[in-house]
Amino acid sequence: MILVIDVSNVCYMSMYSLRGLSTKDIETGVIFGFLNLLLTWSEKFQTNEIVFAVDSRKSKRKRLYPEYKENRSEQPPDILDLIKAMHIQREIILSEVLPAMGFSNIFMQAGYEADDVIASITQNFDEDFTVISSDNDLHQLLDYCTIYSPQTKATLTRDWYLRTHGLEPKSWIDIKAISGCTSDNIKGVPGFGELTARKYLLGFLKENSKAYSNLMSDDGQETYKRNLELVSLPMDGFKPIEDLPYDNLNIDGFMEVCHKYDFRSFINTTKFDKWKRFFNHK
Repeated sequence: MILVIDVSNVCYMSMYSLRGLSTKDIETGVIFGFLNLLLTWSEKFQTNEIVFAVDSRKSKRKRLYPEYKENRSEQPPDILDLIKAMHIQREIILSEVLPAMGFSNIFMQAGYEADDVIASITQNFDEDFTVISSDNDLHQLLDYCTIYSPQTKATLTRDWYLRTHGLEPKSWIDIKAISGCTSDNIKGVPGFGELTARKYLLGFLKENSKAYSNLMSDDGQETYKRNLELVSLPMDGFKPIEDLPYDNLNIDGFMEVCHKYDFRSFINTTKFDKWKRFFNHK
């Protein structure tokens, strides 16, 4: 099994739970939390084969739709400070920590999101993938992978989607294109939420309903077509990922990271035995 980790999604989780952890005036809570979760998931899924998917700072979706994720900038100052510190630590994880540990599969493509990376990888390689992310946009990929939500601890599968939605996973693209996405600030067709969109796709929405008329109108079709481009994974124009190189995992590099950032609990306790198994796992 290969784990595919949505890096920013995991960093946001650690941002809240380990605030205040620092060494030598460098905040380290996100780095520590990320590594701790990495070990937890390696044990849970019995693998150290991991791919890391990273968001680009630039966004082609925002260029297409300027309101995209605009709601996320509306945060209290203390939360914005946390986010700023999280971004700094995320860059340390990507540029220093993971390379020191010997990981090679760290992917980012300018203008695109981690979701696009995840879609390209899971669709292009015939491997057993488990994606670790709480982002429900990824439900459309359940034909190609399973998804583990670190928040709910649930593992989502194609069969789960069929049971709960009565539709194929690829229907999630149409559901989100019709209903929009509040977390990404994408406006949908008026009168539609996810349940109504699913009702329409199942053929149960009455043609004389206001929602149906809204969708069939010129404005409704324009919204639907625009949103299709925003929510489909990978987004049009993404250059496919064609190779997953072998990692050269290095416990010495990991120990150097632990010494530099004062992660003594990783190397001075019984947890170090777990890390040794992590690096020696076959």
